[in-house]
Amino acid sequence: EVNFSESEVVKELKAQGQVWMPKSMFRQVMKTLIQNGWEAMRGKGKLALGSERRNGFIRVEVQDSGSGVSPEKLPELFEVNFPTGGESGTGVGLYLSKLVVGAHKGRIGCENEEGKGALFWVELPLFEEKIVHGLQRSPR
Repeated sequence: EVNFSESEVVKELKAQGQVWMPKSMFRQVMKTLIQNGWEAMRGKGKLALGSERRNGFIRVEVQDSGSGVSPEKLPELFEVNFPTGGESGTGVGLYLSKLVVGAHKGRIGCENEEGKGALFWVELPLFEEKIVHGLQRSPR
């Protein structure tokens, strides 16, 4: 049983803007990243959420204070049937997140320091740009 009362959530969501992805899909991607962070920490530690604008994209980050990802597993992290949640994981969450983010001209990745936690990030093109990375905004 996991006790989340021993955890801390820190939010530094500085960037705002519309992105090229439906809210429901964005929520599902974020839910996957946050849930994986909670599971990696086993309910004890710090989960940090942040956002910033970068070159026509919004970057959203989820950083946990868990054990991190071993370097040999990093290349497989976003592949199908690669469980990150131990026995409770299905092995499809990060894979589906990668497909959804990629389909919306975005990027997803992980930076890691084994033993000190993982930082997962998503970058999505801003909707405000008239032409963003091959997508043309339709007239209103």
